Amino acid sequence: MIYKYSVTPAMPYGLLEEYTVTNYIDFSKIGSGAIDFNTWKYFVGENALTLTLGLETYPEDNMGIAEIAIEFYDNQGCAAVYHIQNK
Repeated sequence: MIYKYSVTPAMPYGLLEEYTVTNYIDFSKIGSGAIDFNTWKYFVGENALTLTLGLETYPEDNMGIAEIAIEFYDNQGCAAVYHIQNK
């Protein structure tokens, strides 16, 4: 069974429909241990780059995700690794 949902941010003056996000929950994957990288976007500012990632995770029973490691590559190979923990 797949459940489709949409989330729309709201302000006191109304809904911000242009920022609506639609996604799916695949109930057949619950407990399977599947991890899918499904979204990424970036914004380059004057002094910083903002990277937004989306993961779809279905951990096995009594298991979790200890860490996500993001590897950045340039034309010479791996340039950096960023570790995300405790999320």
